[in-house]
Amino acid sequence: MAAIDGSPAPYPWWLKGLGIVLFSVGFAPLMQPTWYEIGSTAVLGLVTAVLAVAAERWPRLSRVLPLVASAAVSVLVLMVFARTPAHGGAVLLMLPALFYFVPGDLLSAAAVELAAGFLTTGAVRLVYAVFLLLQLYLGVMLGVYATGGDTSAMFDVAAHADLPRWATFLSWVVFTVGTVLSFAVPWRLLPVLLGTVYLTVAVQSGATKLVGEVGGTFLAAAALGALATVVARGPGRPPRMLLALPGFFTLTVGSLGMRGLTSLAGGHPVQGFHDLLSMVTTVVAIAVGLLLGSVLAHRPQPLPHS
Repeated sequence: MAAIDGSPAPYPWWLKGLGIVLFSVGFAPLMQPTWYEIGSTAVLGLVTAVLAVAAERWPRLSRVLPLVASAAVSVLVLMVFARTPAHGGAVLLMLPALFYFVPGDLLSAAAVELAAGFLTTGAVRLVYAVFLLLQLYLGVMLGVYATGGDTSAMFDVAAHADLPRWATFLSWVVFTVGTVLSFAVPWRLLPVLLGTVYLTVAVQSGATKLVGEVGGTFLAAAALGALATVVARGPGRPPRMLLALPGFFTLTVGSLGMRGLTSLAGGHPVQGFHDLLSMVTTVVAIAVGLLLGSVLAHRPQPLPHS
């Protein structure tokens, strides 16, 4: 572990920054399938990338990076990009650029560990994820107060979709490339991770039409867990949690928490509690689905001959 922690980063700082921008832009159509969402996210994602890269050189900044990044993005969105409701709600414009910090993967991983009986690590990870989420929420609200805005504007108003399907389909390639670069994943795993992303999206989209949103998320997580378990089987293979990482993000559980908190702060309790309840339900569905998929795909090891 010490050797891994002390090893140099696999990509230079500018590639990590580019990865964060691509990660944000690739995720943007999931919030709002509009060209404006993609364009604004490219600018806001660049701000996030600069701050994230700078935090590696100044450790003091890294301790409050989610707070600083969310405050900066909030100010820019409210002053520049969210001037008219035709472009969508302010939170929907902020989320893609902040998605690098949104702890959806931590929430899901914590729930998986708790479901599997690893109570200590699961509880610690869960507390840390909730703290990150609250730090992002506080930064957004600081941006609202700094610009003299009204918290009632923190409500999801989706813009009219104008993005063609081919652009939405290709956005997952951009997203996965950004995941590899920003989270220091070996480049050789890109084809495998693309497969996990498209499998998760396809299963979730198809199953949601048949059994609803929660059922679709559960089945997508089960498929992701099974595929990650099969691919990770054998010596020299990448760890299962690494293979499942991009799939975690596609299920967007962390963004539900952000939207719920901002809706509550904006005086929209019904929508806020609905999003927070959806987050809890989705976290459980992902955790149980991943656990089920890994159990079904697990191959029992033969006992050694005596």
